[in-house]
Amino acid sequence: WGSKPDHFFPLQLLINTGEVLVRGFYGDVQGIPVGSQLTAINGMPVDSILEEMLPFESSDGFIHSFKIHSIERRFPEKYALMYGFPEEFSIDYIPPDGAQVENILLKPAGFGQFMAVFRSSKELSMTIPEGYDAAIITINTFGYYSEVPMFRAFIDSCFMVLKDQDISNLIIDLRGNDGGDPYC
Repeated sequence: WGSKPDHFFPLQLLINTGEVLVRGFYGDVQGIPVGSQLTAINGMPVDSILEEMLPFESSDGFIHSFKIHSIERRFPEKYALMYGFPEEFSIDYIPPDGAQVENILLKPAGFGQFMAVFRSSKELSMTIPEGYDAAIITINTFGYYSEVPMFRAFIDSCFMVLKDQDISNLIIDLRGNDGGDPYC
């Protein structure tokens, strides 16, 4: 990524039952209302782009929803790998309150802007809801390749709290976790 132009797709996406919606922006690139439905990127229908990306996604047991989630999370990288690094993005979209397709030209986002958002989704946390004999550990990724000792220390500390507070029930929230280091 360091040797390529710093021109990445600038929109955070939500892919939901065939619709591709804008859920945010990478960096300060804006111009499309959040909730808008994308219909084309640089003249190519969005459903065709997704169709071309899907065969390159892996998943356990041919799980289609996992492939879609992976594309959604890393769309700027996947788009760049397949279609290059355009100097601007021509986006056709339908605003949340509209029925007519509109078009806008957006400047690309930088790779660092994409990664700042992507990395912010790394969450290790434990909460103990008041009034319950339970704790919730949230692990959004196992991608702690260079941080395995930190990951292990976190997990060990959680179990120490469970033991010290005599908590009997544990909920492990792995929603959105797409794997990572096998040691984690």
